[in-house]
Amino acid sequence: MSVNNPIPFDNSYIKLPKEFYSKATPDTPPNPKLIIYNDEHASELGLTLTDQSEITNIFSGKVLPEGSAPVAMVYSGHQFGHFSPRLGDGRALLLGELIDRNNIRHDIHLKGSGPTEYSRRGDGKATVGPALREYLVSEAMHKLGIPTTRALAVVTTGELVQRELPLPGAVITRTSKSLIRVGTFEYFARHGDTQNLKQLLNYCIKRNFSELKNSQDSPLDFFKSVMKLQATLTAKWMSVGFIHGVMNTDNSSVCGLTIDYGPCAFMDHFEHNRVFSSIDRNGRYQFSNQPSITLWNLTRLAECLLTLYSENNREEATLKFEEEIKNFEPIFSKKWLDHFAPKLGIISPVQSDLELIKKWLDYIESKHLDFTNSFRNLSNVVNQNNSTCNEFNSFCKIWKKRIESYDINQVISTMNMTNPIYIPRNHLIEDMITKAIDGDFQPFIEFNSLLENPYTEQNVDQKYTTAPTKEQIVPATFCGT
Repeated sequence: MSVNNPIPFDNSYIKLPKEFYSKATPDTPPNPKLIIYNDEHASELGLTLTDQSEITNIFSGKVLPEGSAPVAMVYSGHQFGHFSPRLGDGRALLLGELIDRNNIRHDIHLKGSGPTEYSRRGDGKATVGPALREYLVSEAMHKLGIPTTRALAVVTTGELVQRELPLPGAVITRTSKSLIRVGTFEYFARHGDTQNLKQLLNYCIKRNFSELKNSQDSPLDFFKSVMKLQATLTAKWMSVGFIHGVMNTDNSSVCGLTIDYGPCAFMDHFEHNRVFSSIDRNGRYQFSNQPSITLWNLTRLAECLLTLYSENNREEATLKFEEEIKNFEPIFSKKWLDHFAPKLGIISPVQSDLELIKKWLDYIESKHLDFTNSFRNLSNVVNQNNSTCNEFNSFCKIWKKRIESYDINQVISTMNMTNPIYIPRNHLIEDMITKAIDGDFQPFIEFNSLLENPYTEQNVDQKYTTAPTKEQIVPATFCGT
């Protein structure tokens, strides 16, 4: 069923060869109801939808707006280090694309709308818990200044979806400047399809890396750009205590966006080796491994791009890529410093500040302190005498010495602009999901509203800033499939 043209689609992905996707049609939900529509993001996209019934029908998949061209995107992926040659959108589909008021192209992507060619015997559905989790966390990430897919709407479908127990079904609509993954490049490279691999590279450059359009070595220059974006993203994740949870290559965006919010989590008490994902039994994607996994994924991308060179040029190209891969560590280290130093009020960071930051992290780990609160509360110590530093006196003296040349007010302001008060804490998310399953969406609405201003003190219940008790700690998160 289709409706008139309420969304100005301008689709480019379907102009690629048929090997890039499979056509798909969303299931028709029996009784869709709108939980939330992101008016702010809709306005940014230039959408003028106002009728709730129309919004509900479109973003549940019940009706297809004119100009939409729903397809499921194909890709491969290394999952926990093991290669899967054919994955793809198993419970999601690209509804279409639109160009916003700043001339930026966005994918409009339904998730949980039913099976596709890549569902692998799955039902292609989503339940209300994971849909609300992705909405809440992705929008919180955006407000924290971290590159991410965005959330546009969540709609319940009016049907029960069988998991361990029957759960209410839902569809989340997410948007993205691109949904191309490292795994997309792997799909064509591993199948020996260099013609479509070149098409994919050209598509990415035209859409998201236009500065490379005149490059004399586009595979290498593209790799350099992707590496900088991913190094920056991983450093930003770590600066807020975020663990992605499943950094498979099919979850690795070439545009440096956070995508596919499954068993992700923000840390409460800090541990360098913290693992949340229930399926990450060996700690491959633990907090401290995120930089090395980013590099591992980038190396897989490099292997794909090298297949675009002729046999005569491949050896020389390989040496160039190897040199670039060596640059990841200094690039990441600088980005890590740039994002952590302001959290300690260090306005002009230098290399030696790395040790001071690590000293602070070691301290809060040794004391099992809450990551977010420890950083935020540190600004309260700036004006205090060293004698009040007590147990962390050895760190405090060095830190006070480091920031003494700065204006105190500027130090505090810098810290408060980079250390959030409010994050999507696991135990609060779980409580919100439990209530939503029972039909009460008010806790989700309130929590989402609070997270729109994560750095600003708000007159809200203390539970939003209090670290979980031992009984409240959520030790593991799940992918929700």
